[in-house]
Amino acid sequence: MRSRRAFFKIGFLAAFVCLAVLLWWGIFSHDWNLMRLRHRFLRIEHPAGTKLVMKKSDLGLLIAASNHMDYFVGEMRSYSGSQARIRRFYSNKTIWNPIAGRRYDIQVLFPDELDKLRARDPVVLEFEIPRPALEMAKNWSNKNRNHFYIVYVFDPGYACRFDLRGC
Repeated sequence: MRSRRAFFKIGFLAAFVCLAVLLWWGIFSHDWNLMRLRHRFLRIEHPAGTKLVMKKSDLGLLIAASNHMDYFVGEMRSYSGSQARIRRFYSNKTIWNPIAGRRYDIQVLFPDELDKLRARDPVVLEFEIPRPALEMAKNWSNKNRNHFYIVYVFDPGYACRFDLRGC
């Protein structure tokens, strides 16, 4: 009888440890992937005459609604000059994404583009612009809003793997 109890205790403990490891790995692996993506993003060069205003990285369900994990790393920057110059600078820039094993284009968002999307259909914003970029855009002051842009990389659609931040 004692050996049976000991066997059940050991089995219960082993199951608990396995579950804890699975949960920990699901959460830790997403944080690790975001850190690696952020590290690569922070190494990109930016146009002369631009200044960092704020930076943000986030993971979770960041676009639309579903059961997946998205990664976002971006910066809001101030600039002087033309949007065309800023666009040209980033047009050929990519970063290696170690998570997906491929290169991603750097995305650029200006206030007037966001206004056009809002005017077209406010619901579309949830499917085209990641939430962290929209949160950063709230910091554009109305007076100087045309002297800011957001540069970011967005990588959507990974399995949650026991991490409830994306589910």
